Amino acid sequence: RQVHNVDSVILYPPVPGVFPNVPWEQRVPGFVAVGRIHRCKRWDMAVAILDEVRRRGCDVSLTLIGHLDEAQILSQLEALQATRPWFRILNDLSRQELAAEVARHRYGIHTMQDEHFGMAPAEIQRAGCIVFVHNSGGPVEIVGGDERLLFNGVDDAADKIVRVLRDPQVEADLRRHVAAQRERFTAQAFCESLREIVERFE
Repeated sequence: RQVHNVDSVILYPPVPGVFPNVPWEQRVPGFVAVGRIHRCKRWDMAVAILDEVRRRGCDVSLTLIGHLDEAQILSQLEALQATRPWFRILNDLSRQELAAEVARHRYGIHTMQDEHFGMAPAEIQRAGCIVFVHNSGGPVEIVGGDERLLFNGVDDAADKIVRVLRDPQVEADLRRHVAAQRERFTAQAFCESLREIVERFE
């Protein structure tokens, strides 16, 4: 704006590939997370959140699909996994395997603070999951700024997750919200938006 005297236009990148269309009733009533095994992703926080959700009586699981980036962080997560049969870590899946695994779940979680965009939560949402994200950075826009999906800490996240798990009407409403949001990140939406931007310069 300062240099060119125009406002910038945001064009969201498309989520690549296709996710299996798994009916909600056939999905695992648990959480999936996707991303690098790195301290910035704060996967220990995801475990702490679901520890609290389980403490409140909700029998949920967590599957972390990761790519090794920090061996020390993986060791710490494996130590957490050793005492939690509901927590599993899957490393270096193929794209097809990742898509199938994500689509098996009902819910997603992303704990990184100030993520620039967050392709992982966009992928999880694209697969039809209700994804809870930290209230910062690009993931806030990915979930459409819906306060029910944004958290600031462990207790706040647990409060919001438990509310959804215990209230079928809230869950159904969020599923409709996800169905609308996921269309924003298709290849078709990207191409159409790009054409509109280019046409403005013609």
